[in-house]
Amino acid sequence: MSRVRAGGVPSGWRAGAEASRQEESVHVMKDEGMTVYLAWTSEDLPDLEGPWHEARLVAPGLVAVDSTESLSAVYHAIKWSLEGEASLIVVPVHQTPKSRGMAAGTTRWLRERTARQPPGANIRGLTSSD
Repeated sequence: MSRVRAGGVPSGWRAGAEASRQEESVHVMKDEGMTVYLAWTSEDLPDLEGPWHEARLVAPGLVAVDSTESLSAVYHAIKWSLEGEASLIVVPVHQTPKSRGMAAGTTRWLRERTARQPPGANIRGLTSSD
């Protein structure tokens, strides 16, 4: 299990350029049994423990996790860590998403764990010739 600390820095990660260097030295192979999930909540994320290998705070209220567990297992682990009736949505990420303004290293982290969109594919997965 992995943790994300409140305050925005995942456990085991140091802020700033040192964190970027640490991340660059780690190469993760795509694991066929591993799924990346994005979870957003309306509350600040507390210390999170759950059925994932790594959890990464990518923006306020938004965390990315990689797990071999089901969507339901990841959703419930996050839900049970929140107080009250916080809004929550968790979705699997099967392709590297387009993003901007996320925490340093987020795009690389996602690319290492998700499939790239095929050249010429549009948002529905159709090629321009379809």
